[in-house]
Amino acid sequence: SSQSLGVNFNVGNGEILRVGGNVLYSHTDRDTRTSAERVYTFPDSTSTTRSQKVSRDKGHNFRADFRVQWKPDSFNTFEFRPNISLNYNNSASTDSSATFSGRGQQVTRSLNRASSSGHSFEFGGSLIYNHNFRQRRGRSFSVYARYNLSNVREDQETYSLNRFFLLNDSIDLYDQYTDNHTWSNRVGLRATWTEPLGNIKNARFLIFSYN
Repeated sequence: SSQSLGVNFNVGNGEILRVGGNVLYSHTDRDTRTSAERVYTFPDSTSTTRSQKVSRDKGHNFRADFRVQWKPDSFNTFEFRPNISLNYNNSASTDSSATFSGRGQQVTRSLNRASSSGHSFEFGGSLIYNHNFRQRRGRSFSVYARYNLSNVREDQETYSLNRFFLLNDSIDLYDQYTDNHTWSNRVGLRATWTEPLGNIKNARFLIFSYN
């Protein structure tokens, strides 16, 4: 099952100030159950494997993007675009199986369990300023700045048990816990100068940019 809800808007005062954006929330929940029985036939024997698997995955996601544009006059433009996102997820699964010989003797048995839970947070924004020179058509100067923060955390647990009855009743065991944490901060800046060559109608420009 899944659900989602979104809102978007765009308002302003003519072309001087415009404010817009969109907000989206979504939720998913998946429940899966599987059972199977397989019979293997060989020239001199048969074996049967019975297995079951149950899994559950749930997630919540939220994202918002906004845009603010301000043009105080026909030569200057300011634009700000912030965004934010939140994500939560949980999952768990259990998988078990057993194999029997044709005489009903148990040969192997296995049990696998896995679970994970995590959340992430991201925030960013860009700021853009553009100036067109009044004295020289086509000449412009712009600055683009960008910041982004990301923080992701996830915990995982894995358990696996395999038992072999015909091999001296041996056991193979695997048990692990993992804690993952990733975070980053990014900052970017670009400045651009555009210079027309000759008549602007010829559409020839020199563009100088620094990042």
